[in-house]
Amino acid sequence: MNRLRKIVPLLLILTLALSATMSYGAVTVTPASGLCLNVSPGGYTGIGNIVIDENNNNDIANQVNGTIILTAPAGVQFLAGTGTVTYTGSRNITSASIVVAAGTITVTFSCGGTNRDDRITIGGIQARGTIAGASGNIYRTGGTASISGDASGGGVDHGALTSNNTGVTTRASRLARSAD
Repeated sequence: MNRLRKIVPLLLILTLALSATMSYGAVTVTPASGLCLNVSPGGYTGIGNIVIDENNNNDIANQVNGTIILTAPAGVQFLAGTGTVTYTGSRNITSASIVVAAGTITVTFSCGGTNRDDRITIGGIQARGTIAGASGNIYRTGGTASISGDASGGGVDHGALTSNNTGVTTRASRLARSAD
């Protein structure tokens, strides 16, 4: 019993020392920013880019046809069929495509490794309010892509939208999340 009392504190110190040196990666998500005017049936206006940027080379896992599904907040809609997705060339991401529907943005991409710093930029998205007074954030609500710090349902802000009688506005904020 006496021997156990000496070993337990040493094991605790060793465990704490090892966990303090572990590195947890997480992407940085820069939410959409800009100004979206009009409440339906008015026209759409661009909301700015959404950027998912690796902080560690392995934040975006090696995967084929991984998907990210972003959802518009209630009372806001995207202009279906518009939008682009780009990625930093000559790195690990080898392809990307986008499908924009009224309520969702779906990005599909393939990543062939984890040894280089990657960035995904979603641009050209247009939005408008469907009702005055609607407010909410664009969140990742689905998809199969493994991205450290930007999990489906993880609550990461990809852009805040608020509609009123004069239109929809977005705000920009920078949010880095660490893996849990």
